[in-house]
Amino acid sequence: MNALFVNVKVSEDLPPAGHPEFGKTLANNTPTAYSYQRQNCSLPTTEPALLPALLGD
Repeated sequence: MNALFVNVKVSEDLPPAGHPEFGKTLANNTPTAYSYQRQNCSLPTTEPALLPALLGD
């Protein structure tokens, strides 16, 4: 599996429009994970136990 994790602090600017991460936000003011596979983005999750499934493990 190839994986890249990006940790963005709330105070940081997200990448510009056109970037897959543009417009992604916290869900319910909670740290949130998104999974990207080929230009497709998953729905957001705030449950750490769901990360292996998002990453294809």
